[in-house]
Amino acid sequence: MRKILTFIVSLLLVFLLVSCDFVIDVTPKAPEVKRISTQNPYVDCYVGESFFLKYKKNFTLPENESISFVSSDPTVCFVYSNGYCEAVKKGECTVTLTYEEARLVFEIYVSQDMEFTEPAKKEYFTGEELDLDGGKITCYNADGSVDKTVDLTSDMVSGYDKEKTGEQTVSINYEGNSYTYVVNVKYVENRAYLVSSVEAINEAKKNTLLEFKTTLTNPDLFKQEINSYYDYSEYD
Repeated sequence: MRKILTFIVSLLLVFLLVSCDFVIDVTPKAPEVKRISTQNPYVDCYVGESFFLKYKKNFTLPENESISFVSSDPTVCFVYSNGYCEAVKKGECTVTLTYEEARLVFEIYVSQDMEFTEPAKKEYFTGEELDLDGGKITCYNADGSVDKTVDLTSDMVSGYDKEKTGEQTVSINYEGNSYTYVVNVKYVENRAYLVSSVEAINEAKKNTLLEFKTTLTNPDLFKQEINSYYDYSEYD
């Protein structure tokens, strides 16, 4: 009886095995797509700073091959072949990393600390042009050293009206940075009427101080103007 049962079970197992369909997947596994990634593609830095870009890759580079690093503007941020960057001047650019189909773009923002020095002259009379002597902008590197000093020029200036009296706020704009300082403009009559005549006292000779005698039509106004620039004293 036991032999009969064993034979029946064996037949059932053979039947089950024969009746089952076996499927073997021979489709080749697709290779993993190469990727270069980063947690933060935005880099804020200062002129004079140097740094390596932080990124990850999901593949191993073959020997003698490397990732390509390209700056969109090397005058703003220069990048070496190993990904080492140097911030050169204030501005914005991108650095692109590529290897085969893998690609990553960093956005680089380079800032610069600047210090504004006001022009020396603050007091004006109507009709006078703005005097920018002494005005400058000092640009610093990340370590605090001076990168460059830029003298103020007329194209940086706005807000001055030589015919308007009273206090005026003059605006300075340089590379996106704005500064202001205050000047005062006073009304003055036509200066030609302050002096009615000029007479030479001595003869003009080489290495000799030439002296003049003037007749003032408005002595008080004349002194007011002179005192705005110099310490005035009367001489007989």
